[in-house]
Amino acid sequence: MKNDNIRLLSVQDAAQYLGISKWTLMALYQKGELSYVKFGRRVLLDVNDLDKLIEANKHVFTC
Repeated sequence: MKNDNIRLLSVQDAAQYLGISKWTLMALYQKGELSYVKFGRRVLLDVNDLDKLIEANKHVFTC
């Protein structure tokens, strides 16, 4: 990722953004847990959706 204004990321770049493998990312959108944009055969992921996924999966440790 070079430009901060880019909204759609490739599967590889989105996986790197989240810190997970591309296979884990693909499983998330194939299970319907993450929206994606498809142009022809190319799958792209919206940074806003990735950020929502991060927020939805945050946990706070409590004793």
